[in-house]
Amino acid sequence: MPQNEPQLLKVNLKQLRLPVILAEHEKLAQEAAHQNASYQQFLLRLVELEVAQRAANALQARIKQAAFPVQKDFDS
Repeated sequence: MPQNEPQLLKVNLKQLRLPVILAEHEKLAQEAAHQNASYQQFLLRLVELEVAQRAANALQARIKQAAFPVQKDFDS
């Protein structure tokens, strides 16, 4: 990979607002290479992580926006 490609990839992922892919792509690329995974499997795993994090963030935002007086769980 040419020297500027990793930096260009990071810039593009930041611009596209894909923070999970930015944080995880190198580790998952190594895992995919070790497991002989296809490009589609690698990409699917990256996208699944991004989608899962966005869902978690959206849930946290909705809970915060609801402004519940006290946070409770099933035990209390």
